[in-house]
Amino acid sequence: MAFTACEVEETYSVRERMEAFIDDANAESWSDLKAHTHPEAAMYDEAGDPDFWSNEFEPHHSLDNLIVNGTTATFTDAAETIVYTARLREDADDDYKIYKIDRNGGGFFFSLQQ
Repeated sequence: MAFTACEVEETYSVRERMEAFIDDANAESWSDLKAHTHPEAAMYDEAGDPDFWSNEFEPHHSLDNLIVNGTTATFTDAAETIVYTARLREDADDDYKIYKIDRNGGGFFFSLQQ
């Protein structure tokens, strides 16, 4: 009897993706955050740099207060002084990834397409 390895790809809904992103950011797993970003994002290469994420999120400690509405998610820093708005896009069937993040209404992580 022969067994073959079968790789199962995990898919994430918008809520699941954002929960995983926030969990990784709160755990300071900066190098893991690129996996949550869409390859069509203009700053996709920057997403692979752990310093890019730590400079943004580390000073504000934990992220919280996730609210999801369709393919848009908002969350805040622990003090609720910074509001992040993430826009997600399908990367594959039923798998959503972040292609843009705004910070207090201004760009932070950009996309090529709006």
